[in-house]
Amino acid sequence: MSLAVPIFFSAYGDLSEDLTEGVVTRSIERMISAMEDVLSGDIGSVSYVDIDLDGFGSCSMDELNIGGSLSEGVGRYLIQYSLTTGSTGKFALDPPFPITSEDGSGLTIGGGSYRIRIKRSMDDGQDHLVVSLAE
Repeated sequence: MSLAVPIFFSAYGDLSEDLTEGVVTRSIERMISAMEDVLSGDIGSVSYVDIDLDGFGSCSMDELNIGGSLSEGVGRYLIQYSLTTGSTGKFALDPPFPITSEDGSGLTIGGGSYRIRIKRSMDDGQDHLVVSLAE
């Protein structure tokens, strides 16, 4: 019995992480699809996407970072997540395209359900996407 408990908790933790990563990955893929739709339009095009960043069991979302400062290096092209288990992932549009937030720093959110607004914008001659939480 004493060996069964640690094995169960280890397997439960692995399953929780796998399920959480699956939910997060599907949400990011939906967001990337919405970004691609916006990019197929003109400057000012807008789309909304609902994402679910809820965790399962012993694993939950630590944070999701979408884009960064337009003057920043590679971070402005990435959508990155980290889970409370230490697992991380990175995604990008193909081809890479700059993403920022309304305040120019990138959008960082934690676990939960959100509606994300995605807008194609042009500032200082740089075409980019602006992401924000929809109201």
